[in-house]
Amino acid sequence: MSAKQAGNAPLDLVVLSGWGSDPSIFDGFLSRWSSSFRITKIDYQSVPLPSGNESIKDLKLHLIDALLEQVPQKAILLGWSLGGLVASWIADRLQAKALITLGWNPCFVQKVGWHPAMPQDVFQVFSSDFKANVRQMQMRFIALQSQGSVQASKERKALLANRKDYLDAQALEQSLQYLGLLASDARSELVQLNCPSLLLYSEHDALVPLEIMSEVSPLNLQSTVGLIEGSAHLPFISEPEQVNRYLYDFLRQQNLVAEEDV
Repeated sequence: MSAKQAGNAPLDLVVLSGWGSDPSIFDGFLSRWSSSFRITKIDYQSVPLPSGNESIKDLKLHLIDALLEQVPQKAILLGWSLGGLVASWIADRLQAKALITLGWNPCFVQKVGWHPAMPQDVFQVFSSDFKANVRQMQMRFIALQSQGSVQASKERKALLANRKDYLDAQALEQSLQYLGLLASDARSELVQLNCPSLLLYSEHDALVPLEIMSEVSPLNLQSTVGLIEGSAHLPFISEPEQVNRYLYDFLRQQNLVAEEDV
């Protein structure tokens, strides 16, 4: 697993990116926090998952074990999309100071009683189509993530520059395994979460519908839920000022940043 660390501040900020994207997609955004935290970017998607007939639960536990060896204890976890899901799995295990997510649905695929999510059949078709035509589906996924944003071209440019390359069948298969993790259900992790959390959603996100905001709020009373206006699935790219304001206010409330860090 690749982990890049920068800074020497006493408090750790650990960043986990979304499916199919390299963690360097956060570089521009993180420059704002480089003096406040020791920043660790975790390329968790480079962790080889067991091949075969392992269940989603088995793959999840394998990844968790690998992350527990690399991620600092008592850090602030910042996860985008799939990275938010992964961060929710390890937050309590690592005694995280806080969990911050961007565009994270704790149950990305629809289930009985949970409708603000992608229909199961649409998710399955996307997975099979991606395997059959990688480049075409990559471009479609990039377009979908930036769809509706007032800064759509900026979001697309960032996604194109930081997308994962699938140089062989093994790399593609591993990426599809990570895609499959999105079918897991992390609502129980959110319910049981012991640290304070900030869950940010975007006004025009085509992947995570806005109605999720009213669904996640009752799951954990320690959670703060916020809306980023004008953005699609990459608010830290298109609307970094809004995201930073939410982060600062939240972290200040938790006494995790000083007033001069504004």
